[in-house]
Amino acid sequence: MRRDEMRWGLAGWALGITVGVVLSAGICAAGQLEGSGVSVEIDAAQIEAPQIETSKIETPIDATMARLRQMEKISGFDPARLSAASRNLFSLADRWTALRERLLKGASAFAASAQTRSFVATEMPLTLGTDLRQSRYSGFTQSETSTAWCGSSVVMGFNDSGAEVTTMASGRGVSMDGYAQSSNRGATFTYMGSPATPSDPNTFMSGDPAVACANAATYYYVSSFLDGTKGISGVSLSTSSDGGKTFVTPVVIAQQPTNSHIVDGAWVAVDRAIPGRLYVSYTDLDFSGSICGMENGSAVPRYAIETVSSADGGTTWTATPVVVAQVCADGAHAFAFVDGARVAVGPNGEVYVAWELFGDTYGLGGRAIEISKSTNQAQSFAASPVTVATIGCAGDCADWQGLAHSNEHPSLAIGKGPNSGKVYVAWTDGNRQAPDTLTTTGFYNFTDIMFSQSGDAGATWSPSVRVNNNFEGGGAPLTDQFEPALAADLKGRIAICFYDRRNDPSNFRIDRYCASSHNGQSWFNSRITPMSFPTIVGQDVLMAPDYMGDYDTLATDGLDFHAGFVGGYASNLSGHPLIRTLQY
Repeated sequence: MRRDEMRWGLAGWALGITVGVVLSAGICAAGQLEGSGVSVEIDAAQIEAPQIETSKIETPIDATMARLRQMEKISGFDPARLSAASRNLFSLADRWTALRERLLKGASAFAASAQTRSFVATEMPLTLGTDLRQSRYSGFTQSETSTAWCGSSVVMGFNDSGAEVTTMASGRGVSMDGYAQSSNRGATFTYMGSPATPSDPNTFMSGDPAVACANAATYYYVSSFLDGTKGISGVSLSTSSDGGKTFVTPVVIAQQPTNSHIVDGAWVAVDRAIPGRLYVSYTDLDFSGSICGMENGSAVPRYAIETVSSADGGTTWTATPVVVAQVCADGAHAFAFVDGARVAVGPNGEVYVAWELFGDTYGLGGRAIEISKSTNQAQSFAASPVTVATIGCAGDCADWQGLAHSNEHPSLAIGKGPNSGKVYVAWTDGNRQAPDTLTTTGFYNFTDIMFSQSGDAGATWSPSVRVNNNFEGGGAPLTDQFEPALAADLKGRIAICFYDRRNDPSNFRIDRYCASSHNGQSWFNSRITPMSFPTIVGQDVLMAPDYMGDYDTLATDGLDFHAGFVGGYASNLSGHPLIRTLQY
């Protein structure tokens, strides 16, 4: 049995747990910049209590959960191909019958208490998190931060499983999306809960958020999206015109039928020269057989990186998605797929999309970071992508040590200032292999953060450079560094922040490090966390058992008024993942 199959078989791990998930009305937090002494407070006292409509929550998202369970029966479906947020959603769908009544009861209790209880901020150091007094099973998860910064305003989106309970109480659509907003360049944040949800309770804003901004007022928030009523898997776009304080009800900008497709892992970018031009990339998992055909009586799965674009600030979008890359997972390429797409726009309007290629010509463990460019506003992309680097898979090609789901997805950025127009890519590389008798592969691949750059618009790439500067080998213990967040600012500085286990010889405990460079060749590393935190999975009944997130991002000022970086990351210091902010 492959590890990914074994892992998914654990999805029913919570069937017998007595779940009393109740989110207390005291949603608040204070974040503090670790390692620099700069305070970052996040206050949710301004959030209005959601109003419950009992008649509407009798059967929320039932149709969505039923469609997901049906999707799992399609030949070729493999949860290992999904983003972390989608894996969480399918895990929840598998357990929905067992959890449904308890979750509704918890949502009802929250709504009832919220109608009579005032919201009072209670400081919890270094968290954006929730008050956990109401249930022993409410160790909610915040993870996968995406940050956008324009002028004085900053918006940070993230997965927020506590929002699933609060939005379930609203009688509207359900959301796994949360966000925080700052009006002072990230010095302080206010936790805002979920963006507005659709009126249909059978819709689900299902996570993997990405945010971008056109100016200090206009922000865009994209998310994976499911509509159980219409049978749609797609990407939703929420727009803010007040600096990210509020977002209007989302619109669907890309969609496919859920009986044959999963649309997954959206990313968004704005053209700084023409801020009304937006680009969104995502992965389309296609089980229809319409493109890859049939084999042995079943549709051959097709995995594609696609884009949609808007020329009018998100009002209208391309009717037909543009295919950037695709692979067919036929018998000769059983492990082939593409995932982890990231989109960015160069100074002359060129559109770059980077992604990870799995198993096409490299076998199960062999993988590559690839990139393609469009010079006609994403109407078409180069016929053949450029390979930035071939890489090794992380851990045992399924999990890191501690049984947290692993990935090698790229992070993409465009140079500014003296490095304007240069293209940067960072990724996790399982490049230090050691024998391990308990893995399914017989090896464990320790990971480093690697970086490459292109000075000719993505045509050629520099040799890969190791970013983390800890000594390994020669008797020193091997450790993992993973999930880079890459950005470049107006002074030409390149920064990469990442999770790092160098301070634990046993390779379990984690720190947050950031590295900086002006040339991409030599890197100065700084420890951000004053204390290491443990690897923690399986604490949240709304998550897949091995979930600990797939990515974080780092932002620079999109208007180039200010230098420096703002971002976030998920810390397990409290015993479950909560978002913490940093300035660098």
